Amino acid sequence: MEIKVRRITQLLAVILAILFLISAALNLGLKIPLGFGTLSFSSPSSTIAEFEIVIGVVLAAAAAISWLYLLGGAYLLAIAGVVEGLLSSGVQGLARSMHEAMVPFAVAGCILLAVDAHA
Repeated sequence: MEIKVRRITQLLAVILAILFLISAALNLGLKIPLGFGTLSFSSPSSTIAEFEIVIGVVLAAAAAISWLYLLGGAYLLAIAGVVEGLLSSGVQGLARSMHEAMVPFAVAGCILLAVDAHA
């Protein structure tokens, strides 16, 4: 059971890292073409992108190393980033939706970390 919980925690960290890195790319002005339109942020911010890159890389590294305390720190950093984004009045539209999409992954990861720590 402990190994399965850790694997799921790692998977959630990777998904969260990907979301942060996509958000960073969009904050750097990248436009992602889709069949029905283009994904882009209405007011990209390179300063925010720098923080999102750090969070994404830390999450990916923590998932790769799979050390419980490193994963915990990475999730705390991710939660701080998500909360900061959701509390910011400048985060609107697609940027806000991306932060809202990050919430369940961050919360589930923290719950699984608590389960893993007590196993």
